[in-house]
Amino acid sequence: ARGETLRAILNETLSRHQEHFTSPIGRGLMWGVGCVQGGRPDPNLMGKMMRASLQSGLILLGGGVHGHVLQFTPALTITDHELAELTPRLDRAVRSALTTL
Repeated sequence: ARGETLRAILNETLSRHQEHFTSPIGRGLMWGVGCVQGGRPDPNLMGKMMRASLQSGLILLGGGVHGHVLQFTPALTITDHELAELTPRLDRAVRSALTTL
């Protein structure tokens, strides 16, 4: 249930910026989202998102063959309340990262 909630939060928050983020791919509490510019991998945006997320209170991992994938891997013990905090924090991080492009 929490994995589906995480997928829905990522999809809802990042789908507003489809030109910069791919659809979430994953299972359970392990999800990845590609950062793209013009349909091509954008490791620069991934780095900006990691820094902006940290400033918003989120720890995201980076990865992918092209270094452009944000990895969302919360603790397996995450509560529903903590998961709900992801939406405003991720939205704040996205707005911050995109303003510096």
